[in-house]
Amino acid sequence: MLRLLRTFSSWRSISMNNTLPNSSLASSISSAPTPTPPQKRTILANLKSTTDSCDDVLRKIEKEGGFQISRPDLNRWIALFEKRGQIQKSIEIDSFKEWKYIGLMKTYKPCFGRTNVGDPLPTSSLASSNSSTSSSTDANFFGKDSLKNAGAIIAPSSVNLTTYKGGLFGSGVVFSEQGLIITTAHTVVDVEKLQVSRVYHAQIKEVMITTSLGQTFVGAVADYDLDYDLALVKIESPVSLSPAKFGSSSLLAVGDFVLSVGNPLGYANTFSMGIISCLKRSQHVLRLEGKCKVYLQTDCWLHEGSSGGALVNLEGEVIGLNCGHGEAEVGVGFAIPIGTVLKVMKERRWLCED
Repeated sequence: MLRLLRTFSSWRSISMNNTLPNSSLASSISSAPTPTPPQKRTILANLKSTTDSCDDVLRKIEKEGGFQISRPDLNRWIALFEKRGQIQKSIEIDSFKEWKYIGLMKTYKPCFGRTNVGDPLPTSSLASSNSSTSSSTDANFFGKDSLKNAGAIIAPSSVNLTTYKGGLFGSGVVFSEQGLIITTAHTVVDVEKLQVSRVYHAQIKEVMITTSLGQTFVGAVADYDLDYDLALVKIESPVSLSPAKFGSSSLLAVGDFVLSVGNPLGYANTFSMGIISCLKRSQHVLRLEGKCKVYLQTDCWLHEGSSGGALVNLEGEVIGLNCGHGEAEVGVGFAIPIGTVLKVMKERRWLCED
């Protein structure tokens, strides 16, 4: 059923100049008023107490306050939260800083074709890019720490699966503090039996679950959907687990940076980076059956064992579940779009709607 699908693990680093182009937009940021000391103390207090993302809080504060928070203040708050051990908050503030001082470089993409560096930027391009900015665009502003931050966000929610029989490896994503895990069905169900008979009485495999912290649990397959190649695994944990945040696959664009995490060849917690290569690779092209009609294609490197692992954007949001790769294993990977995954999870009552 899924012969094309296996998984991978290579890392490519990208460095990026963290300065804005000399432009009216950069000037507007540098010349805008900054918060007064009392206002800064209020902002810091809000960041300490908020349960929302610090990234979103800072954007709202700037918009409503009519001022620009300086890079030194952001650096100071990042260091403060790191010292307090609140790593997640420091990552969220750093994400805001990248969006503000590095990510805005993406605003100039339509103008990179200028022949002379000194040519002025067309104001229309700034207006159109600002008005059309989406969460997908925000999630793909690329800075020197973007991949590191995305990896830090998704790592606690990623688990490694090992089957008792055959020693096969797979991956999964925690989506509930109570120990619910989403993975691919072919990781935990004997698909070969299904190919012999279309009657759904395939053998369920016993699974050992290992978290990124090294905690080990016996997993029980609570339900599965072979038509969509998805399965629900349940573990009993004495402590609350870290659920992943789901993003939107409908907002993706070809060229968006993505990060993959999985358990290729049994090498737990392996990360791989790449881009979205194709948004709607047809199941017919991949010679696959089932009800999942299109797949995300990336150039992430996958090997056996990456199936069920998270494909995330630069915000650390899950935008797909890795399910396989091309037979040539040359950086052609495939993932089930998170929109399809969520549809199945809601229909089968694995995930309750708000």
